[in-house]
Amino acid sequence: MNLLAQYAKRSVEYGGLFTDFTQGISSDCSLSPLISSFYLYELDKAMEDKSVFYRRYMDDVIVLSTSRWKLRKAIKTVNQQFAKLKLKQHPDKTTIGRIKNSFDFLGYQFGEEKITVSKRTLHNHIRRLTQPLFI
Repeated sequence: MNLLAQYAKRSVEYGGLFTDFTQGISSDCSLSPLISSFYLYELDKAMEDKSVFYRRYMDDVIVLSTSRWKLRKAIKTVNQQFAKLKLKQHPDKTTIGRIKNSFDFLGYQFGEEKITVSKRTLHNHIRRLTQPLFI
């Protein structure tokens, strides 16, 4: 487990500035999918018997349901598993609502009729492209 602690503690350089992280999954590391699968295995197992659409990519989770009752049960399970793992949901990335109102997941906006690139993803790409380069 010491190896996992070392994995979570890292420094990231961005624009000449270093930021230290002591938790979370590094998206740039090739071990990240393996680590997240290991860490979130119990959540995946707990969601198997739920009659909802559940998928996870790394630490991003989506749950879709045909009824409010099924969704509430699934959300309760997710919240219980997150509490056990001492994980917190990101408030800006958590949405509960109808698909017709659209939602963002993994950089895309899903709606009743179509899938497009999310506004946040587009904004982030534009910001990166217009940032001055440091040499």
